[in-house]
Amino acid sequence: MIERHDWLDPSRAPLYVVTYPAVRALEDVKHAHEAIESVYRRAAGPVAWLVDARSVRGANARERQIVAEHEKRVAPFARKYCVGLGLVLPNAIVRGLFTAVTWMSPLQYPFKVVDTCTEAELWLQGRLVTAGGGCAAR
Repeated sequence: MIERHDWLDPSRAPLYVVTYPAVRALEDVKHAHEAIESVYRRAAGPVAWLVDARSVRGANARERQIVAEHEKRVAPFARKYCVGLGLVLPNAIVRGLFTAVTWMSPLQYPFKVVDTCTEAELWLQGRLVTAGGGCAAR
């Protein structure tokens, strides 16, 4: 069973949507990434992630560390199953924070930073179709 978290929407699996709120408690960041990890641990085929971070205006060092540690833990699963991460980040400052996280823990799968959820979904659906894990964009 997939661990549940309010930020994680598995209803369109194998495309999973993660929505980060503007204000986040460290426990929520940690638990959200545990839920994401549970998806990887149960994966049997391609998965894709649409991360909606439009509300994010910053991330403290501890949040960045939680994400970096998560990426290291899931790297073997991500290499095997993740066909892409579509990251919706219209804020240039937050894009810089994302770059800092990827320096600490380089991503093990293709990713694309975009301005809108539509852009991310179209790219991800294409990647899923190519990998045999999804249908054409809605």
